[in-house]
Amino acid sequence: MKIRGLLLIFFLSLILTCGTAFSQEIITVATYYPAPFGVYVTLRTLNGNNEVTLNNDGGNPNIELRRVNVAGGVPYIDFTNDTVSDFDFRFILQSDDQMWLQGGTTTAANDNGTPAVIRVGEVWYCANY
Repeated sequence: MKIRGLLLIFFLSLILTCGTAFSQEIITVATYYPAPFGVYVTLRTLNGNNEVTLNNDGGNPNIELRRVNVAGGVPYIDFTNDTVSDFDFRFILQSDDQMWLQGGTTTAANDNGTPAVIRVGEVWYCANY
C-alpha cells in the first residue's frame, strides 16, 4: 500500500511539473505612444500585397496606396460623412494614368467660396453605358 501511495504521489508531481512545461506562453511587446521623439516619420500598413503609407517625402506630406510584389488592383480613397453610405465621393486609380472621380456634385472653390477655374484637355461625356 505504501508503494502504491508513493507511486501515486510521484506520478501526480510528474504530471504537474510537466504540465507547466507545455502550457501556453504570453509575450508582451511594449511600444511608445506618443513616439519617443514626439512624432512618427512614416506610418506604414501592409496587408498581403496592399500597402498604405503616410510619409514625408522631401518636406512634402503624402499618402501612398500601392500594390507590392504584384501588379494590378484598383486603389481608391473614399470620403463619407455618415454611417450608412459606402462612400459619398471616391477617388479611384482606374488604370495606369487614369483617375476617376465618382460621387455626387463636384465643386472646386477657393477659401472664399468663389468657384475655381478648371482646365481640361479633353472632356468625354457618356449619356449611358
